[in-house]
Amino acid sequence: MLVAQPDIVQVERESSFVVLTILPRRIYLEIADRFREDLLNELDAPVDVFIIDFSSVNIMNSSAIGVLLLARDQLKKKQKRLVVCGLRSLLLEVFNRMQLQEFFTVVDSVKEAKELAEEKKTCR
Repeated sequence: MLVAQPDIVQVERESSFVVLTILPRRIYLEIADRFREDLLNELDAPVDVFIIDFSSVNIMNSSAIGVLLLARDQLKKKQKRLVVCGLRSLLLEVFNRMQLQEFFTVVDSVKEAKELAEEKKTCR
């Protein structure tokens, strides 16, 4: 019997950006694989900014961080931008220790990330 798996990513599409809200509280092992698949499937959207909201996530493993770096590299080749937001204290500490803010734009909230996306749209 097949059991339906819960969604990993909730997607909100706007004209100039896509918000990908990560739903699981923990991203480990098989969830990291599904996170990779779901995230990479969205990167062809015809927008310039991709926002990843981690406000529900407490912790993630190195595989999930690798997925973020892969997504960032793919978007950079397309001259698109990845914005990370909603990092809880433990994840924020991981990002700071690994100096990941050098690879991503990191903001506090989805609202702030959307404002950045809109600014990019009007600066063209």
